[in-house]
Amino acid sequence: MLNYLSNTPLVATVARMVVGFIWYAPQLFGKPMVALSGMTEEAMQKNMRPSMVVWLIASFVIAFVLAMLVSLMPPTGLVNGMLSGVIASVGFVLTTSAAEYAMFGKPLKLYLISAGYNFVSFVVMGAILGVMG
Repeated sequence: MLNYLSNTPLVATVARMVVGFIWYAPQLFGKPMVALSGMTEEAMQKNMRPSMVVWLIASFVIAFVLAMLVSLMPPTGLVNGMLSGVIASVGFVLTTSAAEYAMFGKPLKLYLISAGYNFVSFVVMGAILGVMG
């Protein structure tokens, strides 16, 4: 059974951050995300440091809670870990953020970029938590 008090949530947190750096790189989805958000690159850069702190803390909380979810799906392993990531991502994150994007009239493409990052990062984190458990 996964010990969610171990260092595995830290590894999963780092993995989520790495996926984010790749996902939001200018060569992938960074430029479209900035354009669709209505912010300038300068405004994004100005907000970068505080948002990175929030992103890091949120990523750790996600990893910790996902580790608890993975631990409820014995036997742990790659597939159950990934499945936990899919369940958490689709069941909670993608649905609630879809409602928010619709409410505030944000572009569908912006939602898809953000939702894609969350989905991929949750699956990667779940895989790590499942394998390390």
